[in-house]
Amino acid sequence: AGRRFRAAMAAWGRAPERRAAERRRELEERSRQRWERVSRSFARDAVCCSMQARWSAPLCGRGPGRPQPRHGGCVAVRREEEEEARLEERRERLRRLLGEEREALAAELRELRAGGGMRRRSEELRAGREERRRKVAEQLLYEHWKKNSTELREVMLLSF
Repeated sequence: AGRRFRAAMAAWGRAPERRAAERRRELEERSRQRWERVSRSFARDAVCCSMQARWSAPLCGRGPGRPQPRHGGCVAVRREEEEEARLEERRERLRRLLGEEREALAAELRELRAGGGMRRRSEELRAGREERRRKVAEQLLYEHWKKNSTELREVMLLSF
């Protein structure tokens, strides 16, 4: 009965730690969502500003008090717009890749926390070290035996 009471008290003592960790995770998630909303807002504002700048720019460099453009004035503007569009596509692709990578890392971290992955990894490393140490010990024993074996020396002398 005393053992059960101590186990119950130990579990009860850990409950606040679990609640604190859960609350911390919730706060981190809320903060991440808030930053994503702000980021989307900035991206939307950037698009609006670029559209507004494009609308307010004179067409093909012509306007009051501006000389008629030489050959390719519209082509240069069109090329610049195409470059901006490609740049925006590239940025969007990079945003998407970064989001996917972030999700993959979060999933991996959840898996490690849930499955005891760190403990398993440390056990694998320990087993590897023990295996290497055992092989080195066997090799050293073999070398010692070869060096100190009188029977082996006699056979080697007879064969030459």
